Amino acid sequence: MRRRLRLRLRRGLRFLPIGVLAVENLAVFDRHYFGGAGFPWDFIGSYYAAAAYWTEAVARGPLPMWMPFQSMGYPFLLNLQTGLFYPPMWVFPLLRIPYTLPAAVVLQCLHVFAGALGMYALGRALLRSRREALLAAFCFQLFGGFYSNAEHVDIVRSFALTPWLLWAAVPPRASEARALPRRILLVPLFVFLMATGGYPGNLLAALFLVAVFAACVLVQRGFARAAWAWAVALGLAMALGLGMAAIHLGPAWMYRDEMLRYHNADQIFRASLGVVHLPGLVLQNRGMPLDRSMTSTWVGFAVLAGICFLARSSWKRFWPYVAVALLAVAMAAGNSLPLAPLVRRLLPPLGYSRFPASDYRGFFAMLLILLAAAGWRDLRHRRVTPLGFLLRFLPVVLFAAWSIVRVYPVSEYWSQPALAEACVVATLVALVLWRVSRPAVGLVALLAAISLDAGRVLPRIAGWIEKDLIAVCRQFAPTPAKMYDAGLVVDPTLFRTHEGPRPARNDSDGLYRASGYLQGDFLVADFGAAAGLRARDAMTRDRRYLSFMCLEWTPLVLEAPPATSGTGAAGTDIEIPMLWPRMRKSGPDPRILQESFGIDWARYRVDSDQPFLLVENEVYFPGWELRREGGGAAPQPQPAVRVNENLRGWILPAGRYTFETRFRLRGFRLFAAVSAAAWVAWLTWLAWSARATRRRPRTA
Repeated sequence: MRRRLRLRLRRGLRFLPIGVLAVENLAVFDRHYFGGAGFPWDFIGSYYAAAAYWTEAVARGPLPMWMPFQSMGYPFLLNLQTGLFYPPMWVFPLLRIPYTLPAAVVLQCLHVFAGALGMYALGRALLRSRREALLAAFCFQLFGGFYSNAEHVDIVRSFALTPWLLWAAVPPRASEARALPRRILLVPLFVFLMATGGYPGNLLAALFLVAVFAACVLVQRGFARAAWAWAVALGLAMALGLGMAAIHLGPAWMYRDEMLRYHNADQIFRASLGVVHLPGLVLQNRGMPLDRSMTSTWVGFAVLAGICFLARSSWKRFWPYVAVALLAVAMAAGNSLPLAPLVRRLLPPLGYSRFPASDYRGFFAMLLILLAAAGWRDLRHRRVTPLGFLLRFLPVVLFAAWSIVRVYPVSEYWSQPALAEACVVATLVALVLWRVSRPAVGLVALLAAISLDAGRVLPRIAGWIEKDLIAVCRQFAPTPAKMYDAGLVVDPTLFRTHEGPRPARNDSDGLYRASGYLQGDFLVADFGAAAGLRARDAMTRDRRYLSFMCLEWTPLVLEAPPATSGTGAAGTDIEIPMLWPRMRKSGPDPRILQESFGIDWARYRVDSDQPFLLVENEVYFPGWELRREGGGAAPQPQPAVRVNENLRGWILPAGRYTFETRFRLRGFRLFAAVSAAAWVAWLTWLAWSARATRRRPRTA
């Protein structure tokens, strides 16, 4: 009986780390779950509004592929930050759950918890110890990036998915090298999740760092055959994950020439980290230069101490992880070091992101915590003299002193400096107890010291909590507050057919420029994440074009160009000299009328005795097509023409007829087919692996 009870108790203890991490998550985000708190700034902008728009749209039917309300119009599928193909987001439309602001807040808090679980799995895979894995996961859930970047939904998701990706990529031990670890089967899934739910820059950085990690493991294993088999399988798995995400990534890559970032990647300002940000490892990031959302790397004094206690054998075993961590630091430094510019020249896609501080510091913090966990294990299992213990802890004291002097040069002692020093002492005491006392006592002591340290810093990290999110919206973002008060996610009239021409464009709620997603305002700009089209950027920088684009739908009727196979044919570019003087004279014209419009279509009536070129005050993008409904239907849809590089135009014949224009993203079906094939391949791999495992004889 006692034996059964002990066995059940041991089995129950397996779930204790998950319970501890859940309690930690509830303690940190209690006000977010139950008190109406939320995340500020960009979180309530397009990050929320675009997701609210598409979840409501797909709940009603097919998703329109054109977004006419934001940024003068753009293809919705080119916006890689909407979470459209991210599976957790589909819970809302499939179960008819309204994607409200409180629901978005809860989803983000749960992602932080999922990241902690991933860190626990990673610690277990590498260290084979629940205690150190729990400590690593506990620290990772307090990582400063989750809090300083709380406004950036996709960056938080990337941070949460990073340990899961590395866990799936962990190589087998040398003694297990004859067979691939089964967790490698999940690499495609985590690549897909990071591609569809995370920030694109984090995805590119993660793929780059994992590839470097695989190369380091190959060197460490002496390029053994088993190591090559693992590295090749890892590379194929990552490629398969990208194939599964082709429906999400493919359109943006296919039309990269239309996007501003593809052309100005070399000129953009990059948020990078430097020596001045090093105190952020143990202190709050207030007062540090650069965008404060990108600067916190807080991991705490216990993590730095764990690094100091790493044994020589652990440094030798984990040097690939150390190498990747150092590479992540060098890349996060951006242009302040020569490495990042060199790598960007060799791998141009790595230069598309303007946030190297975000792209790489999550990977660095995860590896730092992982190495610290190995140091805690070495401290518990290896012989250390009292003097050796103090000498190893001395770098933590020196770093703390240096950080306090830099961040608090004129602060009174009995405030933040005193609290920081108290946390250093608490960490020292906890490590002593971890070393000399029973394992359970040492574990509790370290968890308490880490919690005390986090309680000193996290509340002072700016930008991760708004005590009353809806009240803040009422003051600074009236549209989402209006929807919330009305019990709506999106104004339902947005999806209906609208009679008459398109209204004028404006800036809506002042600083909040995402109301187009929620109530159908036609806006010039966008608040937060959107697909930046090169054509739209060119017109916003020219006031003459901008004034034309801000008008309600206004036709510019010009003489039809020669209908030849060259310039002037449907679907080609047309350059109109002296277009601006003609734009100034544009206005209602009896020959053409916009009768009605929807999200990705419009209906027109023509009455003209001469063919003409219609130039609309709309952004040109490949995929707009015309179908005539009277006067002899055209056998094939007629594509729009690009007028003066940026404007949408149509070559129309004489007659009295109606026609409809509609947007369809070319190539979408191809990428959907690629994704479907990749998913089938992955599921087949899973089934084959499961079958092979069942057939494998069990060893005694």
